[in-house]
Amino acid sequence: MDKSGSSEREEQSQLVESLVKCIPNPNWADRYEVDEEELEQSRLRLTATYQEIGSPLICSLVSLLVLLAVLDLFVVLSTQIYGLYIDVLAAIFFLTPSLKSPVEIAASVEEIQGPVRRMESEEMVAHNVGFSALLVGFGMQIFAVQSARSELLGQNYLSGMPDLVGGIGLILVGVLSLTILGKLRGYFRSKHSPDSV
Repeated sequence: MDKSGSSEREEQSQLVESLVKCIPNPNWADRYEVDEEELEQSRLRLTATYQEIGSPLICSLVSLLVLLAVLDLFVVLSTQIYGLYIDVLAAIFFLTPSLKSPVEIAASVEEIQGPVRRMESEEMVAHNVGFSALLVGFGMQIFAVQSARSELLGQNYLSGMPDLVGGIGLILVGVLSLTILGKLRGYFRSKHSPDSV
């Protein structure tokens, strides 16, 4: 598993790196000379950040949809709930880079290269990936509003239970999906986060 797992990670890393290289430079980039070594360090940091932040969000979105679908089998859920929950998860994801510790603030004020590069990368990736997740959530809401379906899955095994059961289920799904996101962030951070970059 080590060889196949490392080759798979290497392929993912190469794919993400090729996508990072496609990000256009700003119009003002020609006016300033950027050190090639610094540019390469920033590319590596951005690639690692897309893997350590983007992968957990995608996995947690999939787990959120599965959890909502399971809950939908037991209680009545409006189809709009799916998109709203994705939007909430994406909004929380947007928020995380702005929560800075005193060490992070001090490092950015002192312009320590490693931490500043990491914070800039995390902010950019969180905004890009979070915005993509918001678009998915809004797309699901548009589909839900436009379709004539009041529910995505029509089978409700616990339909005779009080509405409180559905509310508790929705809270549990939200907490569980945030827990999954946190655990996956820790896992992917340890796998894809080179300390030197």
